[in-house]
Amino acid sequence: MADNFKHKNTDLTLINDSGDLDLIRQYTEAYNKAYAEGDKAGQQAAHDAAEKIRAKYDYSGGVDGSEYIKLGTGASPAKADTSWLDKLGDSNYNYDQSGQISAKLDALLNRTPFSYDAASDPLYQQYRKQYTREADRSAEDVLGKAAVMTGGMPSTAAVAASQQASDYQMSQMTDKIPELQQLAYSMYQDKLSGDRADLNTLIGLEDNNYNRWLADRNYLYQLARDQVGDQQAADALAYQKQQDKLNYDYQKERDAIEDARYNAEWQYKLQQAAQAAAGKASGGGSRRTSGGGTRSGATGGAMDYEGLFAAAQASGNPKSWLAQKANYQKYGFTSSSGLYSDYENWLEGQNGGNDGGGLSSSASRILSSLEKMKTQTGSNTGIANTIAVYADQGKLTDAEARYLFSHFGYDPDEWLE
Repeated sequence: MADNFKHKNTDLTLINDSGDLDLIRQYTEAYNKAYAEGDKAGQQAAHDAAEKIRAKYDYSGGVDGSEYIKLGTGASPAKADTSWLDKLGDSNYNYDQSGQISAKLDALLNRTPFSYDAASDPLYQQYRKQYTREADRSAEDVLGKAAVMTGGMPSTAAVAASQQASDYQMSQMTDKIPELQQLAYSMYQDKLSGDRADLNTLIGLEDNNYNRWLADRNYLYQLARDQVGDQQAADALAYQKQQDKLNYDYQKERDAIEDARYNAEWQYKLQQAAQAAAGKASGGGSRRTSGGGTRSGATGGAMDYEGLFAAAQASGNPKSWLAQKANYQKYGFTSSSGLYSDYENWLEGQNGGNDGGGLSSSASRILSSLEKMKTQTGSNTGIANTIAVYADQGKLTDAEARYLFSHFGYDPDEWLE
């Protein structure tokens, strides 16, 4: 199973410890085994153990370990902030909480149809009393006038006239009923209009309340979404920074490997060139001069430039001393030709000191390049081979080569023989 195991991309990206990655593999395999056996407790235990590892790297893998959920200071995945709902109380708006709208609407829809009963109309009752009183008065007046005319004795005609006057007044009262009915209907309509206006007012107030509630809810919701968006942006930025660091570290490691490989190849090439140069020089006891050529002794012996020039310098009269046969033969030379010129070059190199002030511009560039090589590699390995190759190619005079060998801690005689 381990041979076919593949880590989640998130784990590979964020977990930089091979031991922790191996633990993740073990817990994942334990989870899969528990799942196959139907062991839910085993599944949960393996999942919790893997999550504990991921928490060290400030993230959770979610339900199946493939997610990236940034953690805070705790060890549990961050959850959406729903505290804004608490500020609203009930998350659903309670329309017409007081019940006034429902009551008013019910009263309107189930109102009593208009009807008019004069007997129960208070205004009609007032008119009835008034007209009854007037009818009685009119009847009495007619009857009294008739009695005066007849000497106090009411006649049949007088009684009839009195009743007729009373009936007239009462008919006037009856004529008022349609008028009173219309008035009552108008009052009914006015009350209906008023109830409708009250209902519309209540609905308008409730709509205003709802709109304020909705605006507050939308504001708080958007505020919460902005917070989530800000957190997601921060998480994405943190993740990208982590990725950038991983990529940088990876590239840095690859560059170091490439540099090491290049240096190894370069050292190999230098060694090959040095070996080739040594092979060429081993055949005739040849010796480089200050001009980059060679000078051979008749005896084929070694020519000690350093010893010869040092002795000449110590003599106080180097030109004369170098011309004496006994002196130069002592150091392996068979002729004094060119020795003083070589001595002057050697002396220039000596006077230049450790800073290379007596070197030619070409030799100075070679010195700078070798110093960089030493800085990059941390050692002098390969530097001697490089000096030998440059000297063999004529890019360094004998004195310059000796100076560079000595500068980097090598014995010039071991490399220039």
